[in-house]
Amino acid sequence: MLDTLTRQYGVPGAAIAVWAGGELKEVAAGKGWDKAIRERIAKPLGTPAFSTLPEQAMRHQTAIGHVGQPGAPMVTPIAYLAQSNAPAGSMPMAKARDVIAFARMMMNDGVAANGTPILSAESVYRMHLRTVTCPAGMHIDAIGLGSFLWDWNGDGHYEVFGHDGSTIGQAAWLRYHPESETAVALLTNGGNGKGLADEMLAAIFSEAAGIAPPEPPVPDAAIKADRARLTGTYGKASGTVEVMERDGALIAVHKPAPDFAALQGAYAVELRPVNEALFTGTMPGYTRPATYHFLEEDAQGRALYLHTGARAHRRMA
Repeated sequence: MLDTLTRQYGVPGAAIAVWAGGELKEVAAGKGWDKAIRERIAKPLGTPAFSTLPEQAMRHQTAIGHVGQPGAPMVTPIAYLAQSNAPAGSMPMAKARDVIAFARMMMNDGVAANGTPILSAESVYRMHLRTVTCPAGMHIDAIGLGSFLWDWNGDGHYEVFGHDGSTIGQAAWLRYHPESETAVALLTNGGNGKGLADEMLAAIFSEAAGIAPPEPPVPDAAIKADRARLTGTYGKASGTVEVMERDGALIAVHKPAPDFAALQGAYAVELRPVNEALFTGTMPGYTRPATYHFLEEDAQGRALYLHTGARAHRRMA
């Protein structure tokens, strides 16, 4: 199945996963972030290919990111984001089996497969608690301490955990379901990875765990959007999203800031309403629709925030 889906979605191959850390680890460990990650996680977890520096990754099979439209990938001109972003995912590299080893540890109260304690059971428990609730209908239900949380069976409790991430031409997905001890890691270096992830996660978890991610929100053509409330420019440090009317449709034009242009060029997405505050739109060449939530209001009754791609953009104009 994996080979067939890989060809179908134009994914060049398995590549790199990311973890997030930060300065807190340096302070707690009393040493630099790279060394702390190697000594506190990679070595005791038994994952020798888990690297935090390019010179470490050279000793193992690695892959370069690809950018451009699915079906016509190009090797990225920039291999890595800045070293300063390493704790946010610009530098950590691992094989899929290393990511699964991490998931197994999380499903085993913080103890690695080799019997080495990595985290306390209390820490694992707290990582699986909600700290932020995401807008309803988003592809993530909630966020904990470094973990994404999902309620796939709709019982009001989070039973699936993991983390997604992307860098220049690369993307990674991790899901694990402790009750069935099922874990899936997908690492891609180009192509329609989101579409591949959708099919893989649904197929594997349905068979192995009897649970599957819900279908994405369905647009309703009968809904008339309040375009005066929605149109405008929303932004954050990495770029802007301009929502405008074009040929009778509501369009979101994404433009990266200069320092982020290597990640993704400018592109336009047609927005389709699910309800008055939630819209979906699909990037050119991709199959999974992204959610666009228009949240809160400014003094003029216009949407104050546009929430998409797990990030909030504040109205600029």
